[in-house]
Amino acid sequence: MKSLISKGKTYKYNCFEYVDEEDLENSLIYKENNECLIAYKVLIDKIQLYWACNSRDNLIKELNNFITEMKGNKIYVEFIPEDFIEAMNTIGFNIESEFIDLWYKDLTKYICNSSTSVEIRELKESETQKASLLTKSCKGLSRGFNGEDEEVIKEWYQTENSKIFVAEKDNEISGVALVNLYGFDSEKGTVVWIRLLAVDPKYQHQGIGKSLLNYCIEWGIEKGAVRSFIATDVENYNALKLYEGIGYERNEGRGQINMEK
Repeated sequence: MKSLISKGKTYKYNCFEYVDEEDLENSLIYKENNECLIAYKVLIDKIQLYWACNSRDNLIKELNNFITEMKGNKIYVEFIPEDFIEAMNTIGFNIESEFIDLWYKDLTKYICNSSTSVEIRELKESETQKASLLTKSCKGLSRGFNGEDEEVIKEWYQTENSKIFVAEKDNEISGVALVNLYGFDSEKGTVVWIRLLAVDPKYQHQGIGKSLLNYCIEWGIEKGAVRSFIATDVENYNALKLYEGIGYERNEGRGQINMEK
C-alpha cells in the first residue's frame, strides 16, 4: 500500500497526501493510468474511494464509469478540490461534510475558563467499549460524524503521545476526548491536537464539552504545547461557537470537502 500512496502523490490532484497505509487495507484498484488512479474499499454501508488525477475531466469520466459498475451503491470520497464540486454534482455527488481547521496559535495567552465542576480523568483500558458507544450516540449531530469503533479507541489508547480523557457525571461517562501531541521538532512549536470531542446527548448544554476542551488544552500546555489544533464541520455551529469562544481561529479558505453519492 505504500507504493500506491507514493504513486498517488505523483498526480496533480490527489487524496493520497492525507491517506496512510492502514486506510488502504483491503482496497482494490479500479483504474490506474497516466491520467487517473482510482482505488476503492467496500465498507458495510458504502464504498470509499481513493483518487488521484491530472485533470478534473478525466476523474469525472472515470468516476461516472465507476458509478455505473457499482449499480446503486453509496459512494463516499474525501478531499475534493473546491473547483471540482460543480462537476461532481453533475454525476450525482453532493457535499457530505466540510471540515475546517481551527488553531489556537499562541497558548501562552490561553486562560482556562471552564464553567462546570465535573470530574475529568483518563480513560481506563477496560472502558474502551463505553467510550466507543458514547461517540456513536452522537451520530448525526454533526455532518460526517458517525462515532468511532472500539478498535479505533483501543488503537488511540495505545498510541504514543496520545491520551483519552473522559468526563464523569452521575457516576457514568458523560463525555470523551481523544488528544495527541505532535510537531515536537517544528519551529512553530509543539501542537496539542484535539482529535475528537463528544458529549453524550443527554448531558449536552451543561458545559461538559467546554470543561473537557479546557482540560485537554491544559494537559497539552503541561507537556510543552504552544499551539492547539482542532477540526469540525463548517455547519457544526455549536462546536464552532465553543471553539471560537475560547480563542480558536479558522484557517482562511474552505476546508476538507467530502462528497457522497
